[in-house]
Amino acid sequence: MFQFKRVEKIEYANINPLLTGFNTIKTKIPQWYRDSDFLIPQEKLISKNNSRWEDKGVKTCIPFLDSLTSGYCLELSTDIFIGKNQDGYPYVDWKPGISAPVGERKNDPNDKIPTPAGHHDAHFIWLTQSVFKLPPGYSAFITHPLNRFDLPFTTMSGVVDADGLMHKGNLPFFIKDKFEGYVEKGTPYAQIIPFKRENWKMEENKNLISLSDYNNAQSHSVHYGWYKKNIWKKKSFE
Repeated sequence: MFQFKRVEKIEYANINPLLTGFNTIKTKIPQWYRDSDFLIPQEKLISKNNSRWEDKGVKTCIPFLDSLTSGYCLELSTDIFIGKNQDGYPYVDWKPGISAPVGERKNDPNDKIPTPAGHHDAHFIWLTQSVFKLPPGYSAFITHPLNRFDLPFTTMSGVVDADGLMHKGNLPFFIKDKFEGYVEKGTPYAQIIPFKRENWKMEENKNLISLSDYNNAQSHSVHYGWYKKNIWKKKSFE
C-alpha cells in the first residue's frame, strides 16, 4: 500500500506580474559557495604540530547547505544603485517607471534598534513587491538570507503569522558603510522559512549528554558524511 507524504502549499503573487519578486531560495546559492572546495587541497591545509588540522571544506557541512536552500525568498524586482551624498549619507536609486523597491525611515531618537557593526545608521526599508499565504496553523520566519554576509546590506528579522493573507510589508534593513554600487535584479533580500505553530516547553534530560558523545564518536570515525547518512532529513521547497 502506497503512503504519500503530505505536501503543504505556499501561495504567492507578484504585485507587478511582469516582474519577479518571489522565488525558492535554493535558486540563489551564491557563487562563492559553488566555488568553494569540498575537500581542501593538501597544499592549502593549515598545519599544527606538523599534522593535518582540517581537510574538509564548507561543502561537507550539510547544515550549512540547508541554511542556504531552506524556504523561499523575496528578491529585487529591479536593479538598484546605492550611493552616498557629499556628507557620506547613503541613498538608493532606481530607474523611473516602476514601483519603488526601497523606502527610508528618518532617524527617530526613540528608535532603539542597534545598527549592525560596519553599517550606516540610516534606516531603510524594503517595499515588498510580493504577497504570500501559508496554510492554516503556519507562520513564517522572515530574515536576512542565512549566511549571506557577502550582500551589501543586512535585513532585520521577524516572525509573521502568514496563514491570513500576507499584505505588502516593509522590511527594515541597513546598508554596509563602505558599499557603493549596483545591486542586481534578482538579488535575494529576505529569506522566508515556513514553520508550524506548536506549543513548546523546556525539559532537562541529562541522557542527551551520552547520546551526544556517542554520535560525536561515530561522526569522527569516518572521514565525512556521517551526519548526512544517519541524521539528516531531506527538505523540499518548490
